[in-house]
Amino acid sequence: MDSAMPEWARSSLLVNRVQIIDTIKVDYVINNLRQDGAIDLEEAEIIEHEVTGRKKAAKLLDTLGKKNQAAYFSFYNALKENYPDLAEVLEDDIPTDEMDAAQIPSRSRSYSISSVQTMLVDGGVPPQPNVYINRPEELAELRDKLWELQHGPGWVVVHGMGGCGKSILAAEAVRDPELVAECFPGGVFWAHIGSIDKPFFLMKIVNLCSRLDKERRPKPQNIEEARDRLRTILLHQYPRSLLILDDVWKPEVAKAFDNQTRVMVTTRDSSVMDLVSGTVHKVHLTKGLNEDESMEMLATWTNTDVSSLPDEATDIFNECKGLPLCISMVGALLREHPTRWQSYAEKLKNRQTRRLRKRSSYEYDTLDEAISISIDSLSDDMRQLYEDFALFDESSKVPAPVLSILWAEDIEDVEDIMSELVNKSLAIQVYDKKHKFYKYSVHNLQLDVLKERSQDLKELHRKLVTQYKESCGGAYHKLKNDHYTHWYLAKHMVQAEMYKELWDLLLDLNWVESKIHITGPADLLSEYIHYGDYLTEERKPDKEAFQSFVSINTHYFKDKDMYDLTQLALCQLSNSEVYRQAKQRALDSPDKFYVDWRNKESFTYACLLTSKGHESAVKCAQFSPHGSKVVSCSSDKTVKVWDSHSGQEYLSMTSHADFVNWCCFSPDTTMIASCSDDKTVCIWSAHDGSLIHTLKSHEEDVTMCSWSHDNKRLASCSVDWSVKIWDVITGKEIADLMGHDKPVKACSFSPDGIYLVSCSQDCTAKVWNIAKEDWVTDYKGHNGQITSCCFSPDGNNVASSSENIIQIWIAHTGQYLHSCESKTASLVLHCTYSPNGDLIAAGLSDFSIQIWNATSCDTLAVFKGHSGWVYVVDFDCDGKRLLSGSDDGTTMIWDVESGQNQELVGLKRDFAATYSENDDIVVVAPDLANRIRIICGHSGDSKFNRSKSQMTPSEECRIRCCTISSTNEIAYGTDKGHVKVISLEGVILHNFPQGHTCSVRWCCYTQDGKVLVTCSDDKTIKIWKEYGEPVVCTGHTDSVRRCKLFNNDTKILSSSHDGTIKVWDARSGKLHFSCDGHKEWVCHVTCHLMGHYWSLHRLTELQRSGVQRMELASTLFMATKTVLEVVDSQQTVSY
Repeated sequence: MDSAMPEWARSSLLVNRVQIIDTIKVDYVINNLRQDGAIDLEEAEIIEHEVTGRKKAAKLLDTLGKKNQAAYFSFYNALKENYPDLAEVLEDDIPTDEMDAAQIPSRSRSYSISSVQTMLVDGGVPPQPNVYINRPEELAELRDKLWELQHGPGWVVVHGMGGCGKSILAAEAVRDPELVAECFPGGVFWAHIGSIDKPFFLMKIVNLCSRLDKERRPKPQNIEEARDRLRTILLHQYPRSLLILDDVWKPEVAKAFDNQTRVMVTTRDSSVMDLVSGTVHKVHLTKGLNEDESMEMLATWTNTDVSSLPDEATDIFNECKGLPLCISMVGALLREHPTRWQSYAEKLKNRQTRRLRKRSSYEYDTLDEAISISIDSLSDDMRQLYEDFALFDESSKVPAPVLSILWAEDIEDVEDIMSELVNKSLAIQVYDKKHKFYKYSVHNLQLDVLKERSQDLKELHRKLVTQYKESCGGAYHKLKNDHYTHWYLAKHMVQAEMYKELWDLLLDLNWVESKIHITGPADLLSEYIHYGDYLTEERKPDKEAFQSFVSINTHYFKDKDMYDLTQLALCQLSNSEVYRQAKQRALDSPDKFYVDWRNKESFTYACLLTSKGHESAVKCAQFSPHGSKVVSCSSDKTVKVWDSHSGQEYLSMTSHADFVNWCCFSPDTTMIASCSDDKTVCIWSAHDGSLIHTLKSHEEDVTMCSWSHDNKRLASCSVDWSVKIWDVITGKEIADLMGHDKPVKACSFSPDGIYLVSCSQDCTAKVWNIAKEDWVTDYKGHNGQITSCCFSPDGNNVASSSENIIQIWIAHTGQYLHSCESKTASLVLHCTYSPNGDLIAAGLSDFSIQIWNATSCDTLAVFKGHSGWVYVVDFDCDGKRLLSGSDDGTTMIWDVESGQNQELVGLKRDFAATYSENDDIVVVAPDLANRIRIICGHSGDSKFNRSKSQMTPSEECRIRCCTISSTNEIAYGTDKGHVKVISLEGVILHNFPQGHTCSVRWCCYTQDGKVLVTCSDDKTIKIWKEYGEPVVCTGHTDSVRRCKLFNNDTKILSSSHDGTIKVWDARSGKLHFSCDGHKEWVCHVTCHLMGHYWSLHRLTELQRSGVQRMELASTLFMATKTVLEVVDSQQTVSY
């Protein structure tokens, strides 16, 4: 191929891709392409091999995209023969100077001024000002530079001092229909930046993404994600478009838009372009307006012929030195006072000579004087209102509703006031069509003067906060979303030094809910972090509680419709301010149902941070060597870097074309490696996320990659059965280790870098001598596929996992040492050592993380919090924190020490509870070790000592059900049909090994505790009176899943997989009647006591009347969504 396909051709195929795929049949065009040599025989066969016509067309377009311009024209000519309408669409994308190459008759294009004007308005390009002076030399130079962007991405930067007309010139340059049609047919989009810090720049770029994204995806959460989103939007939705960044101050801002698109920048400082890549075309505005242009501007402002201007006009030009902003403001003054030429000229002169030292930082000393003159000419009332703008940031566009509150004026009056200021060139007005109000700002030079003139900026900020407080009666959460207040109110409080009010606001759960709903949790967390220095010592625990509450629940807040903030807050510790406010909110909402977690004080939640930065399963997450950052990768094809304490995202890399399976920092933290199902390994810069190398040699999915400790080599393993070693500097493959005969799942370097361990689905783990490219140990101790392996920190041992066991063996001999076994026989998906080698952690398929002592193999901790398989675990550098990534899309960071203080054995979902007159609660539940646990409901403490000798013995099979009587006897049934009764002390009172012949599914006591009822998969119900021979109820033809006593314990209600509900006599076991209306399994029944649902404040009364709390809560919780079949006497009623 002599050259790559030009950008215009690739964009044409991309933009029209869907239409082409939906229209063409490949068979009609492929022969033409073959004859022209656009594709070869092998490529044609690959295309024809696709199953459907759409897939064939898609494969054809993918193939053409890798060809040259001739292939595009061959495809165009093929379409002309068979699909002339499509050919015409492609013809419109062919530049005029390429017509001959395409053998298209030359044609003249017509450019509609109105259509281009509409495009500019839609793109937010400011309109031409009322007083506009043409600057032909500068305009021609700028347009010449823009024409340079016709054939590819690049930059045009317009730089010069403030007020020199950069923005007006940039807007005018794109009003050339031919330029726009030929160079930027995808659109022109304007974004004002200004001098802003990182959080507010994030808001701007997020808003730009939201404005342009046709797919209406969720807002990006950080700058890197927004940058990638914007790149995707511009390349795929608006190819060959121009993005104009107005008033850029910082190099980091320009770098954020460095995404291989066409960009024009206006700035005062050309060094802002120092960090960007690509070609930069510069236009330097040094002259300002010449004398003729200045005279024309003054004449236009004063409605006078240039020839009739007084001599003072020249004086004004000289003093302003042709600066457009200065001349424009003086002209606006003269329009109202046409006789004051001499007065304004003298004021400019006198003030310039009188001031020996300028506080203004601008080159032209008279600029601030011109601004001051404009301000002084206002009436006293108008000037006082205008000076209030000093409290706003220069990048802020202040909505009219904000000024309405600040000035205590109606919106209409605000608009009238601002209209006058706009006419005097003292403000800029933009109409927000979406929200139907005006937004206002002042030029940054004017703002500087306003801040300098302000006698007390702190008081101005206090004024705004006070006005807000009065408008909402102190209930800030009731403020309407004016697209300003929720973002900036806390900042104004800080600048007003209203620190008590600030923390009253940030520690108000109502405000937290309102702010999160509007701005998301990131901005709120940023305020907790940045404003913590203004907090008194006594309120720091409250701040920590709120910050922790928001941090841990960030993944819930991403979906505004899927969480109840009050219920989440009720799960916080009872002594926290978060809980106190949540409880009051619940009490103030009698129409809502909330659950109060009573024994939460006994539970130490070891999770420090929950992050949901990915849109799909987290395949890997690793700490940086110093532990301050995390790199994670996902099935969403992204690699992300984020802060390990706050969750703030720093980088997002998106070059992979398929699931990303692994990622890790280099030992010196300068690089990141990732591998993917796209068969590649990528090496990235950890500083800016730029791609350094793409390593291509594997023939199948790459499952894992690992750095050598000297930072020079990288190992990768693959489904293609190979392990490869790469030179990181050159990106070249230096070794190919072949020895496994099935896919290789993991690989890891030894600490000294001499050896490498790998494991495979072939049930073996191998230790390789890298220099010799041969294995020295072939470990075959596992019976199943090995999922992970790693060296111990001292390099002596290897830990490898398979099924539910981690085996530890000597690296150089393969001698087995000992094993760590998961508690629940769940699959071990990944294992790792702690930095000092004392601990081994593993992610399990039962959604938990388990930690063992690496020497004794005793279980030390079990972490639960994920709702999907845990694919990866990793310790930080000091071993105090553990990172986990899961199929549920979340990444969690855990406190290792806190986890070791938790109960290690989890409970099953089959439990029962009883309540005494003094509201004591006893909960009975089987645990994962098939033992009965008796727990104090308020404290969560077990009635038994934790030593195994005082536990109930483990059953041979699963305990399926349990219940507790009013006399504190506990009954339970097992999968083998056993029925047992024990005391609160764990003493076995009754044992019926043949209670049922199949699994016991349910059991319950009468209110006096003298009769036990059980039901089973053996199709029977048994009534045990004083534990003699049971009365057997037969009649169901399939498994009996539930049984309930009702009508003062005289009747039994049962449900079965046979689709029936039956009512029995509780004394004789005689069947009263059967309801046969169900066509499928009936898995659950319950009895309705009063014919309606009970509110929260009546729970205690109902509990004391004998209703079990958990059963009642379950019924109440599902009442709004579940249809319950209720049997009363001899009729069936649906609620």
